[in-house]
Amino acid sequence: MVEGQNSGIYLFYYIPLWTGNPYHPNERDYDLLEHRINEKEIFRMFDVAVKRKNAVRYEDVTVTYYSSGVWTLWIVWKRSVHGRGVLIGKKRHRGEKRP
Repeated sequence: MVEGQNSGIYLFYYIPLWTGNPYHPNERDYDLLEHRINEKEIFRMFDVAVKRKNAVRYEDVTVTYYSSGVWTLWIVWKRSVHGRGVLIGKKRHRGEKRP
């Protein structure tokens, strides 16, 4: 199982002020004035997870969005995207036998 989430603060829902950096998750690395709350960025996080876990690919991905601007009278919005999927297989090294 693999999960990824990214959040950001937007002005009037559409203008990004700052968002998390999908290339450096959980490192308090932020991007200013860049829209990073979308499926493409979640898939980039999953690509990194495939390499780190030495898997073959990911499947069965679900992506959900959340946004809220009520607490600031819809001027400043917090927007989030969350993805969940399943890592498939494990790469075999040369000469490694099947179990």
